[in-house]
Amino acid sequence: MTAAALTAVGAVLPVADGWHHGWDGPWFLLFPLFWGLVILAIIWIVRGAPPWRRGRSSGPHVETGIEVLERRFAEGGLTTDEYRERRAILEERRPRED
Repeated sequence: MTAAALTAVGAVLPVADGWHHGWDGPWFLLFPLFWGLVILAIIWIVRGAPPWRRGRSSGPHVETGIEVLERRFAEGGLTTDEYRERRAILEERRPRED
């Protein structure tokens, strides 16, 4: 086509100048952002927790014997004497930390 024909076509049809169609914004950031979110979603699904919270929880909390005893006493399942006796036994069995 000649230059005159291209000028005529350009006047009638909006010609896109490249990939961004006249938008000069940072459109190139959307591609890595999208794939970064996809990768984080896959990690989240596979590991069960987002990567930034992985160190905070090590799974479900397992109650110690004394915690169970304190909970049962607080609920009213033990008398004061039973609580003291069982706590003394549990504290005797606790390994010493030296």
